[in-house]
Amino acid sequence: MIMSLGSALFEEMVFDNGQPINATFLEYMPPSMEDHPREFQVGDWWRRRIRRDRLGRKGVGRGGVWGPWSHAIGNAVANALNGLRIKDLPIRRIGF
Repeated sequence: MIMSLGSALFEEMVFDNGQPINATFLEYMPPSMEDHPREFQVGDWWRRRIRRDRLGRKGVGRGGVWGPWSHAIGNAVANALNGLRIKDLPIRRIGF
């Protein structure tokens, strides 16, 4: 969840003439321990939805990280802004 929070609200590569100008973690700004909630509530939906492969294994890596969480954060922001959709990530500045 924290990785999705980072991609939705914090992380952005900035380039100048094709060269990255924020290539270190001090400049790139991934979320830190101060940015996450004190408590997460996760249901057991992942147990039902993750399929097993032919050997009976389940993958629990980054597969579900990028998809729904950034969209959920974007929908929450749009709801707070009376339906104004922000379609660029990270959602940290609004250009009107």
